[in-house]
Amino acid sequence: MQERESDLDLRVGTNGGGRDGLHRIVDPTVLGTSDSLARHRRGLLTGLSIVVVDPEPVASAQVAAATDWAPPEFRVEFVLGDPSPALTDRLDVLAWPWSAIALPTGRLAALDAATAQASGEFVVIGSVGGDAAGPSGDDHPFEQLGEALGLMWVNGADALVLGQARELTVPDEEQQAGDLRPTHLATALGVRRGGPGALVVLRRWVARFLFDDIASAIDPLHEFGDRVRLLELRLLEVLGPG
Repeated sequence: MQERESDLDLRVGTNGGGRDGLHRIVDPTVLGTSDSLARHRRGLLTGLSIVVVDPEPVASAQVAAATDWAPPEFRVEFVLGDPSPALTDRLDVLAWPWSAIALPTGRLAALDAATAQASGEFVVIGSVGGDAAGPSGDDHPFEQLGEALGLMWVNGADALVLGQARELTVPDEEQQAGDLRPTHLATALGVRRGGPGALVVLRRWVARFLFDDIASAIDPLHEFGDRVRLLELRLLEVLGPG
């Protein structure tokens, strides 16, 4: 992976212990290059569990973007929170596997329930908010997911954020510690305010570590940050619009 701009720093954050390499910001122009891993590993079967826990019409927009994109290299299943009959009927007609969960109160609790149901190697969590076309409009981040997964494999990342803006509001304590991973990941997941959501990919075991029973914590967001740091989670972000 090569830098495309002289002022791009691929390592912009570290954990509290000061070790670098745990947080990398990537210029999106690296996607689609001829040396991409995804282009050379055709036929590699990887399981993706796409979690959709947003209400309509966002849920249908996320599912449509995923089914329009999904290449044969990936085994895709959907985990849907309180899906509408129209959505599940459409998936049945198209022969896409899906399962449904009853949505608990709160997004973190919903992600806990949904990722517990997931069976893929990776969990893909759809963006929050936005209109029926998705938060990125017609240029939905699913279109870049295959290439971004290649970067995730190359970097040995535990988590990938695709399409989030670079400028986010970060608490002072995290700015001082130099560790922006909890804020960036929580914002992308839609569990923290501060910017539009993005597409998030987590290794399934990482998702379970982060979300398992987290809603019962006294301060779930603080607990989430502690889990990110305890795991020494490796986060890769592919920039979206600023």
